[in-house]
Amino acid sequence: MLIYGNLGAPALGTMGAGIATSISFYVGTLFYLPYGIITIRAKGFLQKRIKLSHLKNLLKTGIPLSFEETLYAGSFTIFLAIIAQMGTQEVAIANVVRHITLFLFLPGAAFGLAATTLVSESLGKKDPEKAAQWPWHSSKLAVLIPFTLGGICLGFTEPILSIF
Repeated sequence: MLIYGNLGAPALGTMGAGIATSISFYVGTLFYLPYGIITIRAKGFLQKRIKLSHLKNLLKTGIPLSFEETLYAGSFTIFLAIIAQMGTQEVAIANVVRHITLFLFLPGAAFGLAATTLVSESLGKKDPEKAAQWPWHSSKLAVLIPFTLGGICLGFTEPILSIF
């Protein structure tokens, strides 16, 4: 509606796309937050006091990861700002390359998270031998799948890029 000016709204083009995306995030958040709070409260979330030792462990693990992700997002924002100086087409191309890169990266990240979960489960069951095997099994798939997907992308470059 905001992009093309349908239903009597002004045609705003890319500005309309940005506004519509922002509105959708706010509306989604307004619906999700109460639903999420009700759901997790029923499962015991924030029903007990948080132990300081647990909070320290969480922060000790979470702060470096958050910093890493912030640096990644910030560096990519700067990269897009530099590319934006060249033109709109160049920003579009950079975003297509980024989406394809994420498509190749995310399966590997997913296998890493799965391995972490399986290692934790094995350690919880007091089976350190099995826990030691999960990263090796996972790394085989985490390497094989992105390389296979990358090969497919190289082999079918034009049909894939035509989607974008």
